[in-house]
Amino acid sequence: MKVTEMLLTSGNTHGRTGTKLVPKGIVVHYVGNPGSSAVGNRNWFENGAGGAYTSAHYIIGLDGEIILCVPEYECAQHAGKSYAPQYDAQAKKNNSMYIGIENCHPNADGKFNDKTYASLVALCADICIHHGFDVQKDVVRHYDVTGKMCPMYYVKNSNEWESFKKDIQVKVDERNKPENVKFDLFHANQVVINGFIKDGTTYVEARDLLEKMGFNVGWDAVNKMVMVNK
Repeated sequence: MKVTEMLLTSGNTHGRTGTKLVPKGIVVHYVGNPGSSAVGNRNWFENGAGGAYTSAHYIIGLDGEIILCVPEYECAQHAGKSYAPQYDAQAKKNNSMYIGIENCHPNADGKFNDKTYASLVALCADICIHHGFDVQKDVVRHYDVTGKMCPMYYVKNSNEWESFKKDIQVKVDERNKPENVKFDLFHANQVVINGFIKDGTTYVEARDLLEKMGFNVGWDAVNKMVMVNK
């Protein structure tokens, strides 16, 4: 899964306030602009979103491309109901809890095409594994936290939404098989180490971790000790 970093400029007018986020779940959106591109929607956020000053952490395009607009540990402005002042408190609460993913769609019904859908499943699985989210409880629609008809197709077709979450769970379960687990310490494709999950506990290989941190690991046969040197 490839993620392209195109971070929004810092500042409220770009939907990026810099407020710290401790994520507790994922909110899935649709862009509501049939046929538009991920880059186009990202630039719309950058340019003030028509005065709404909204944003999302990720945007997934029609070819399955994934753009990172706001780092996961910063609040994005994505989970309100409208621009009206009476919804400000609700939006602030939601934005302080959720990672937001906007999705492009080819038609007015809002259904994601196969490429967008596949990338969304993979991205949600990755985020759930990294943050320890429960797929069934912590992956929600914009509709679920505000009542807004977003993502519209998956609000009108709740069975499709449930199928979507099942697909995420399949991906999570596959990734959590001991032979497939790899951990990204900084969630930025910088350091990946081998590991596995057993009885709900995550284990990593100490030698692999130490070597990735720049240490040399060896065996002292005389004293029967593991030696770790910088």
